[in-house]
Amino acid sequence: MKFPIFLLFLIISAGIASAKGDCNADGKITSVDALIALKMSVGKIEPREVADMNGDGAVTSYDAFKILMLATGDEEDLFFILEDALKGQDIGKYLDNERMNWIIAKKDGSKLTVGVVVENKKLKDFFKGEVTNPSMNIYSNEETVRRILNSKNPDEIKEGIKNGEIRIEGVGIVNQIRVTVMNLFSKFL
Repeated sequence: MKFPIFLLFLIISAGIASAKGDCNADGKITSVDALIALKMSVGKIEPREVADMNGDGAVTSYDAFKILMLATGDEEDLFFILEDALKGQDIGKYLDNERMNWIIAKKDGSKLTVGVVVENKKLKDFFKGEVTNPSMNIYSNEETVRRILNSKNPDEIKEGIKNGEIRIEGVGIVNQIRVTVMNLFSKFL
């Protein structure tokens, strides 16, 4: 047992920058922001960090695409938000050799499954889809995930686990025992 799982969500929520993608600083992410980012990507407008959605130091058409996805409310926006929140985070302090499926029930009735692989204390893979041979599955819903990501309250994750909005299941007997102990331990923090 390495850590209580809610600490991972705490790390993610600390990494969110609410203004990311709001290229015209009007407090909303719209197709206008995507157009501005696209103009930045071809040199028509001076690139700014707010449009660098993947944190690679450059504004590209991919960044404009991500902004457009956020603006249109496409199902991918939650995936992009989670992806961006994990970038630059030292999750190796809390996780090592985990293969997780994050299964998020969407508002429209569909589900978003995100595969997360941590090896040698480093985030190796983060992708849309299922991880094969997972060590754990984490279930929640879109409303809970967005609330946690936008919250400044560090207890939001713990409350989500406590009230059943976040459910963690170990896969296989050893991981089931490990997750049960981890969940019991987290109730005392």
